[in-house]
Amino acid sequence: MYQSNRRILTRNSQRLHTDVKELLHTKKKIRCKSLGRFISLQKLPEAIVNRRDSKRRLQSFWVALDIVKHAPSYRNVIIDGYRCFELRGVDALGAVVIVHLREEHVQKDRIVYFVSCMPK
Repeated sequence: MYQSNRRILTRNSQRLHTDVKELLHTKKKIRCKSLGRFISLQKLPEAIVNRRDSKRRLQSFWVALDIVKHAPSYRNVIIDGYRCFELRGVDALGAVVIVHLREEHVQKDRIVYFVSCMPK
């Protein structure tokens, strides 16, 4: 389990939405250390924002990005027929954050998408 230096933010929802939109305009992909592949952030807005607990997920988003970049290992999980990868990490204050990545086949390519992050 990776120990992150970042902590879960306590900003309001509107500020969190604008921060995530700014990131999505600048970066489309990030590199995952444990998979050795790039992770696409294209499905992120639908995956996080359209949920009841979207504020809580957005607050843990920056910790989740740090976990994706630096976590040494992952776990294979099959959810709804898709091959998924689960990464676990801890923020600076000791709260566990779980990140789900999904591998989908688009034409002949296998693309890994950042699907969700949630504090436990």
